[in-house]
Amino acid sequence: MDLLTARRGLASLIVLAATLGMAQLVLSQARAPAGTGYRGASLEYQVKAAYLLNFTRYVEWPSQAFQAPTDPVRVCVLGRDPFDGVLDATLEGKTTQGRPLALRRVRSSADAAGCHLVFISRETWRTLGELPRTLRSPGRLTVGESDEFAQAGGVIGFVIQDEAVRFVVNAEARDRAGLRISSRMLSLAAAVYGQELGP
Repeated sequence: MDLLTARRGLASLIVLAATLGMAQLVLSQARAPAGTGYRGASLEYQVKAAYLLNFTRYVEWPSQAFQAPTDPVRVCVLGRDPFDGVLDATLEGKTTQGRPLALRRVRSSADAAGCHLVFISRETWRTLGELPRTLRSPGRLTVGESDEFAQAGGVIGFVIQDEAVRFVVNAEARDRAGLRISSRMLSLAAAVYGQELGP
Protein backbone atom coordinates (compact mmCIF):
# COMPACT_ATOMS: atom_id res chain seq x y z
CA MET A 1 0.00 0.00 0.00
CA ASP A 2 1.45 3.39 -0.97
CA LEU A 3 1.50 6.45 1.28
CA LEU A 4 -1.49 8.15 -0.38
CA THR A 5 -3.61 4.99 -0.10
CA ALA A 6 -2.62 4.54 3.55
CA ARG A 7 -3.45 8.16 4.36
CA ARG A 8 -6.87 7.74 2.77
CA GLY A 9 -7.33 4.64 4.92
CA LEU A 10 -6.45 6.66 8.00
CA ALA A 11 -8.93 9.34 6.97
CA SER A 12 -11.65 6.71 6.51
CA LEU A 13 -10.98 5.39 10.02
CA ILE A 14 -11.29 8.89 11.46
CA VAL A 15 -14.68 9.18 9.72
CA LEU A 16 -15.63 5.79 11.21
CA ALA A 17 -14.52 6.96 14.62
CA ALA A 18 -16.45 10.20 14.38
CA THR A 19 -19.56 8.24 13.44
CA LEU A 20 -19.07 6.03 16.49
CA GLY A 21 -18.26 9.02 18.71
CA MET A 22 -14.57 8.08 19.05
CA ALA A 23 -12.74 10.67 16.93
CA GLN A 24 -10.27 11.72 19.63
CA LEU A 25 -9.45 8.11 20.47
CA VAL A 26 -8.63 7.23 16.89
CA LEU A 27 -6.68 10.41 16.27
CA SER A 28 -4.52 9.57 19.28
CA GLN A 29 -4.20 5.86 18.52
CA ALA A 30 -3.88 5.72 14.73
CA ARG A 31 -0.53 7.53 14.75
CA ALA A 32 2.69 5.86 15.85
CA PRO A 33 3.81 7.57 19.07
CA ALA A 34 6.78 9.90 18.72
CA GLY A 35 10.10 8.75 20.09
CA THR A 36 9.11 5.13 20.68
CA GLY A 37 10.76 3.50 17.68
CA TYR A 38 7.42 2.64 16.07
CA ARG A 39 7.61 5.24 13.31
CA GLY A 40 8.54 2.47 10.86
CA ALA A 41 5.03 1.01 11.00
CA SER A 42 3.09 1.71 7.81
CA LEU A 43 0.01 3.89 7.98
CA GLU A 44 -1.99 0.86 6.84
CA TYR A 45 -1.06 -0.99 10.02
CA GLN A 46 -1.54 2.05 12.20
CA VAL A 47 -5.10 2.18 10.86
CA LYS A 48 -5.59 -1.55 11.37
CA ALA A 49 -4.25 -1.38 14.93
CA ALA A 50 -6.76 1.36 15.73
CA TYR A 51 -9.52 -0.75 14.15
CA LEU A 52 -8.57 -3.73 16.34
CA LEU A 53 -8.81 -1.58 19.45
CA ASN A 54 -12.21 -0.29 18.37
CA PHE A 55 -13.44 -3.80 17.50
CA THR A 56 -12.89 -4.77 21.15
CA ARG A 57 -15.18 -1.91 22.16
CA TYR A 58 -18.02 -2.72 19.76
CA VAL A 59 -18.05 -6.51 20.07
CA GLU A 60 -19.71 -8.22 23.01
CA TRP A 61 -18.25 -11.57 24.08
CA PRO A 62 -20.37 -14.25 25.78
CA SER A 63 -19.99 -14.21 29.55
CA GLN A 64 -18.47 -17.71 29.54
CA ALA A 65 -15.51 -16.37 27.53
CA PHE A 66 -14.17 -14.94 30.80
CA GLN A 67 -13.62 -16.68 34.12
CA ALA A 68 -13.71 -13.51 36.22
CA PRO A 69 -14.93 -9.90 35.83
CA THR A 70 -11.34 -8.67 35.94
CA ASP A 71 -9.99 -11.03 33.25
CA PRO A 72 -8.41 -9.17 30.33
CA VAL A 73 -9.57 -9.21 26.73
CA ARG A 74 -6.70 -11.10 25.11
CA VAL A 75 -5.72 -9.85 21.67
CA CYS A 76 -3.43 -12.28 19.85
CA VAL A 77 -1.39 -12.04 16.66
CA LEU A 78 -1.00 -15.47 15.12
CA GLY A 79 2.12 -16.07 13.05
CA ARG A 80 3.84 -13.18 11.29
CA ASP A 81 3.32 -9.81 13.02
CA PRO A 82 3.14 -6.96 10.46
CA PHE A 83 2.49 -4.21 13.02
CA ASP A 84 6.12 -3.32 13.79
CA GLY A 85 5.26 -2.51 17.42
CA VAL A 86 2.39 -0.12 16.72
CA LEU A 87 -0.23 -2.59 17.99
CA ASP A 88 1.61 -2.79 21.33
CA ALA A 89 1.58 1.01 21.55
CA THR A 90 -2.08 1.22 20.56
CA LEU A 91 -3.28 -1.28 23.18
CA GLU A 92 -0.92 -0.37 26.00
CA GLY A 93 -2.77 0.81 29.10
CA LYS A 94 -6.17 0.64 27.37
CA THR A 95 -9.33 -0.94 28.71
CA THR A 96 -12.43 -2.13 26.95
CA GLN A 97 -15.82 -2.76 28.52
CA GLY A 98 -14.20 -2.43 31.94
CA ARG A 99 -11.49 -4.99 31.22
CA PRO A 100 -7.78 -4.46 30.53
CA LEU A 101 -6.37 -5.43 27.15
CA ALA A 102 -3.54 -7.96 26.91
CA LEU A 103 -1.53 -8.59 23.75
CA ARG A 104 0.07 -11.95 22.94
CA ARG A 105 1.86 -13.41 19.94
CA VAL A 106 1.14 -17.05 19.16
CA ARG A 107 2.52 -19.51 16.63
CA SER A 108 -0.38 -21.91 16.05
CA SER A 109 -4.10 -22.45 16.47
CA ALA A 110 -3.37 -24.56 19.55
CA ASP A 111 -1.43 -21.66 21.09
CA ALA A 112 -4.47 -19.41 20.59
CA ALA A 113 -6.40 -21.03 23.45
CA GLY A 114 -7.62 -18.23 25.68
CA CYS A 115 -7.43 -15.57 22.94
CA HIS A 116 -10.57 -13.47 22.51
CA LEU A 117 -9.46 -11.70 19.32
CA VAL A 118 -7.01 -13.37 16.94
CA PHE A 119 -5.46 -11.36 14.10
CA ILE A 120 -4.03 -13.34 11.17
CA SER A 121 -1.86 -11.54 8.60
CA ARG A 122 -2.32 -12.20 4.91
CA GLU A 123 1.07 -13.96 4.79
CA THR A 124 0.16 -16.30 7.65
CA TRP A 125 -3.19 -17.12 6.08
CA ARG A 126 -1.55 -17.90 2.74
CA THR A 127 0.73 -20.35 4.51
CA LEU A 128 -1.96 -21.83 6.79
CA GLY A 129 -5.13 -21.51 4.73
CA GLU A 130 -7.31 -23.59 7.06
CA LEU A 131 -6.97 -21.11 9.94
CA PRO A 132 -10.52 -19.72 9.84
CA ARG A 133 -11.81 -23.27 10.37
CA THR A 134 -9.21 -24.43 12.89
CA LEU A 135 -9.59 -21.27 14.97
CA ARG A 136 -13.35 -21.63 15.37
CA SER A 137 -14.21 -21.44 19.03
CA PRO A 138 -16.99 -19.95 21.13
CA GLY A 139 -16.04 -16.45 22.20
CA ARG A 140 -13.26 -15.98 19.63
CA LEU A 141 -13.23 -13.08 17.16
CA THR A 142 -11.02 -13.90 14.16
CA VAL A 143 -9.76 -11.00 12.03
CA GLY A 144 -7.90 -11.43 8.76
CA GLU A 145 -6.75 -9.25 5.91
CA SER A 146 -9.04 -10.09 3.02
CA ASP A 147 -12.61 -10.53 1.94
CA GLU A 148 -11.74 -14.16 1.19
CA PHE A 149 -10.68 -14.70 4.80
CA ALA A 150 -14.15 -13.70 6.00
CA GLN A 151 -15.86 -15.78 3.34
CA ALA A 152 -13.74 -18.78 4.37
CA GLY A 153 -15.11 -18.58 7.93
CA GLY A 154 -13.28 -15.72 9.62
CA VAL A 155 -15.50 -13.26 11.49
CA ILE A 156 -13.97 -10.03 10.11
CA GLY A 157 -11.81 -9.37 7.08
CA PHE A 158 -10.03 -6.12 6.32
CA VAL A 159 -10.44 -4.94 2.73
CA ILE A 160 -9.17 -2.00 0.69
CA GLN A 161 -12.02 -0.17 -1.04
CA ASP A 162 -11.71 3.18 -2.79
CA GLU A 163 -8.13 3.29 -1.49
CA ALA A 164 -9.32 3.11 2.13
CA VAL A 165 -9.09 0.39 4.79
CA ARG A 166 -12.54 -1.02 5.51
CA PHE A 167 -13.87 -4.31 6.86
CA VAL A 168 -16.40 -7.03 6.06
CA VAL A 169 -18.22 -9.29 8.52
CA ASN A 170 -19.28 -12.93 8.23
CA ALA A 171 -22.53 -13.05 10.23
CA GLU A 172 -22.61 -16.86 10.32
CA ALA A 173 -19.09 -17.00 11.79
CA ARG A 174 -20.02 -14.26 14.27
CA ASP A 175 -23.08 -16.18 15.41
CA ARG A 176 -21.18 -19.47 15.61
CA ALA A 177 -18.69 -17.79 17.94
CA GLY A 178 -21.51 -16.41 20.10
CA LEU A 179 -20.41 -12.81 19.51
CA ARG A 180 -22.60 -9.74 19.31
CA ILE A 181 -21.42 -6.87 17.12
CA SER A 182 -22.87 -3.40 17.63
CA SER A 183 -25.39 -2.43 14.95
CA ARG A 184 -23.52 0.87 14.64
CA MET A 185 -20.34 -0.97 13.76
CA LEU A 186 -22.19 -3.29 11.36
CA SER A 187 -23.69 -0.29 9.58
CA LEU A 188 -20.15 0.82 8.70
CA ALA A 189 -19.06 -2.55 7.31
CA ALA A 190 -18.35 -2.73 3.59
CA ALA A 191 -20.40 -5.96 3.57
CA VAL A 192 -22.10 -8.29 6.03
CA TYR A 193 -22.31 -11.79 4.61
CA GLY A 194 -25.34 -13.83 5.61
CA GLN A 195 -27.32 -10.92 7.05
CA GLU A 196 -29.29 -8.02 5.68
CA LEU A 197 -28.11 -4.62 6.83
CA GLY A 198 -30.85 -2.60 8.51
CA PRO A 199 -32.19 0.71 7.14
